[in-house]
Amino acid sequence: MSNAKSIIGAVAVTGALAVLIALGTWQMERRAEKQMLVEHVSARLQSAPVALPDRVSDPAAFDYRRVTVQGYFLHDKEMLLSSRARRGIAGYHVVTPLKREGASAVLVDRGWVPHDRAAPARRAEGQVVGLVSVTGIARVPTRHGLFTPANDPARGFWIIADPALMAVTAGIGPVSGLIVEADATPNPGGYPKGTVPVAGVTDNHLQYALTWYSLALVLLAVVCAVRRRRKQLSRIPPTP
Repeated sequence: MSNAKSIIGAVAVTGALAVLIALGTWQMERRAEKQMLVEHVSARLQSAPVALPDRVSDPAAFDYRRVTVQGYFLHDKEMLLSSRARRGIAGYHVVTPLKREGASAVLVDRGWVPHDRAAPARRAEGQVVGLVSVTGIARVPTRHGLFTPANDPARGFWIIADPALMAVTAGIGPVSGLIVEADATPNPGGYPKGTVPVAGVTDNHLQYALTWYSLALVLLAVVCAVRRRRKQLSRIPPTP
């Protein structure tokens, strides 16, 4: 019976070690992939801006690329992305359709405003008119997470940029799946405040890998300690 328990215990420990090591190795592989992505994104951010084409058939090909767009802001159709903070201050990001001559409209994330500047009248100087040229980063918006609240266009509540739905809500016709995040070029009056381009790709895989490998080492240490203790006990003569 004791031999059967020993075999079962050995199999369980071996299986647990295999799982922990496999998880650590998987995280290291993911880290290598993430580092390649960071290098790719960084190279795009450092490249010279290119004019965004009249039609973008493959939005992913432009993700994180520096682009320029020209057109006319439709300020009466702007939308606010909620729950955006800047240096610890809560606020919104202002998304404004940009009408282009002979091309599809583009949604431009013009940048951040605090809560008390949410109303356009509170930042009238920044509601520029006439032909404008915007330089920024083209982004394919992130998808809704499992716990992310849903957009509610009827209430004007936007938590995640959704170019297709925003275009329908604004009544501006079809747009590409991209949104252009304006750079930090100052706007008249100071608002909205554009975004300083960053890679925005987190890499925590090394710390996760070290966690799994550490757990494997801890398990080995516990097993060795238990076996050592059993050997010590086996050498003690039984009490008469």
